[in-house]
Parts: sequence; structure tokens; C-alpha cells
Amino acid sequence: MIFRAIIAAVDFASLPSIILAITEQRSLTAVLQRVIEAVASAPDVGLARVWLRQENRACPWCAVHAPSSEIALHLRASAGASRTVGVDWARTNGSFHRVALGGPLKLSHMASTGESIRVPRLEEDGRWLRDPDWARAEGLVGFAGHPLIFRGEVLGVLAVFRRRETDDACWRWLKTMADVAAVAIANAHAFEAVEALRHDLEQERDYLRDEVEEVGAFGDILGESPALQRVLSQVAMVAPTDATVLILGESGTGKELVARAIHQRSP
Repeated sequence: MIFRAIIAAVDFASLPSIILAITEQRSLTAVLQRVIEAVASAPDVGLARVWLRQENRACPWCAVHAPSSEIALHLRASAGASRTVGVDWARTNGSFHRVALGGPLKLSHMASTGESIRVPRLEEDGRWLRDPDWARAEGLVGFAGHPLIFRGEVLGVLAVFRRRETDDACWRWLKTMADVAAVAIANAHAFEAVEALRHDLEQERDYLRDEVEEVGAFGDILGESPALQRVLSQVAMVAPTDATVLILGESGTGKELVARAIHQRSP
């Protein structure tokens, strides 16, 4: 994969290929997968995660288990290599799946203020770490987090735990990835909104077409005479069948209208 181009150090030369791979995606799921693959493949990254700021009912997991209009951070993408056997860091429905806004965690701080957080050495600054023993057991040394901001709105948070100090090069590289991710996520939201609108319009079109065909199949044929009503009755009788229909009549009597009425009411 193109993400393997990132080798012993953060490689800014690989960014164009990575950015293209991310921005060409249209679905939100695909965008998040590309972002998390790229970040998790960077040197010394132990754990990379993306939380999105959204309503509970907009999150696939919370929509089933706790649907509401309340807004929180929801873990939507995760990747990394745990040193603990049997621990899957790709899971997104664990204990940190949902993080309330305004809480003490660094994730809440970034989402609420739009400020990035950089902790070169976690052991020297425990304010942002809930479980220091977990970090030590996993060999996690530094932390870097950037809010995902698009047109002044915080869409989520990109957070990374590294197995070495977070240096300036890594910090800048992650900031670039966060900016790219924010634009790609906003575009994915727009694409999905357009697709949902297109689907609704198609359903509305089909419904109206059925209504017109059912209610106004004879809309072009005007008249209430007994003779015309007999013709329309015959049309209604023969249209649903596979029978061949021969329409006779002098020029100008409306044979085309009758043919059209049969066609509209036929399968």
C-alpha cells in the first residue's frame, strides 16, 4: 500500500499520494479508514484514533444502543498494535467509544476549544492521561492530538499515542493529516447528503408517477358520454392482460389517446 512509503522517519514527500488516496473517497467510512491507515503506519505510532463530534443517533453504534440528539465525541476509526495479547485496537465500541463534551479528558478539551495538545513525554505530564499504568505497559511515550476543523467548525479529533517522544516533524505531519482529514470528512458528509436527497427525490418521483398512472390514466381523454365510458371500461379491462388489441376508428376519433391509455395501465 502507499502508506508503507512512510519509513524510518516521517516522510513529507509521501503526503501527496496519501492525500489523494484520502480525498478521492466519497463515503465517510472509506475516508476514515484511509486516514487511520495512514496515521497508524507512521513510525513509532502505537495507537491512532479518530473521534467525530456528532449526535448519538448519527453514530452507527449509538443509534442502536442509545439513540438521542445529544452531541458527543464518538470513536469512528482506530488502529494500532497492542503489546497485550488478545487486545484489538481496531475496535471502536470499547470503553472510550463515546466521550462527553466538556469533560476532563484531553479529547473533550480539543473538541470544545479547537486547540491541539502535544505531550512529548506522558510520564512528565499526567494531566491528560487517565491510566498511566496502561501507557507504561504498552510502551507509549508521547501523545499528539489535533482537532479536525473545517470552516471554523470542529468535526472531531485525531489522536495519536507514540512509542517515542512527539518531535516537531511528527507534530507538523499530524497537523497536515488532521487538516486533510477534516476536508475529506466534510466532503463525505456532503456527498452522503446529496445521495440521500437523490434517493428521496427518486422515491417521490416514483410515488407521483404511480399516483398519476392510477388516478389520471385517462387524463388526456375528456368526456362523460355513455359511449366513451364504455370505451374506457374496455381499456381498463384489456390493459392488464397480454392480449393483442386492435383499435379501430375514423381519423380524429382519438385512437392514439386510447392506445396511450392502454399502455399507461399495462404492466
